[in-house]
Amino acid sequence: MDWLTRYLRLQRRYDAQVNARLREAMADAERDIARLGEGTGALVRSVQLMQAMTSISGTLAGFWNAMGDIIAAGQQDAATEALRMSFDWDAVLLKIGLTAAQRGAMKRSLTEAGRFNVEAMLARIYKTRLPLSQQVYKTGALAQGWVESRLDRGIARGLTVAELAKEVRDFINPRTPGGATYAARRLARTEINAAYHAVTIVHAEDKPWVTGMQWRLSGSHPTRDICDVYANNDHSDLGKGVFPQDEVPPKPHPQCLCTVFPTLLPVEVFLAQLKSGVYDDYMSATYGL
Repeated sequence: MDWLTRYLRLQRRYDAQVNARLREAMADAERDIARLGEGTGALVRSVQLMQAMTSISGTLAGFWNAMGDIIAAGQQDAATEALRMSFDWDAVLLKIGLTAAQRGAMKRSLTEAGRFNVEAMLARIYKTRLPLSQQVYKTGALAQGWVESRLDRGIARGLTVAELAKEVRDFINPRTPGGATYAARRLARTEINAAYHAVTIVHAEDKPWVTGMQWRLSGSHPTRDICDVYANNDHSDLGKGVFPQDEVPPKPHPQCLCTVFPTLLPVEVFLAQLKSGVYDDYMSATYGL
């Protein structure tokens, strides 16, 4: 199974979790609004509608708190997947130069590292990036503003409580384009993609057999943008689309599925350096070999 198939499977799993939370939020909001009933008289109705807005705001706040946990878990899974993929790339050379026992020890060293400090890796690659908690808060506040504006317009149009419930359902329903669905999916995909990208870069930075990182366009890339520039960039003598390890750019736009792959030393150079002990210190410090 190639890296993109594995990664898209991961993304679909978290899309499903986001959709499930949206459905829960939609059901909670509808239930709270239904409890209000339809009052008579302008004052009673106005109070009911304000209660509905307060209830919906609380429901959405709970949804965005849950989103933070979902995205953080997705980033950890993306980090694990990036490390597995990194080892698979290394195996191109390591199968030639190391025994099965040595390769097994290296792989265990990666997979047994525990939970990864993804935020630290993201901060290294995305210099001006906000921490995940702030990103969730910012997106949640924006979505909250959208729904409050929508409800304000509904109240001004004289909507009934039932009609207001439909407005909310349309905004939160994961099957409805736009609204909270768009904001939540966009944030989750972008942050999980960014984690995969950052961990891939950081864990290739000091590998002595990696000569650079090549930017490759995703298959879902219908229009030309900065990613095409990166993929066709001729950087020194490294090759097309290849960046020095310490100059790999971050993902340039939300929901970017482009990735970077390490370019490796020629086999004969790797074997000569391995046999001469060039990698001894690195292998000992990194993998305990």
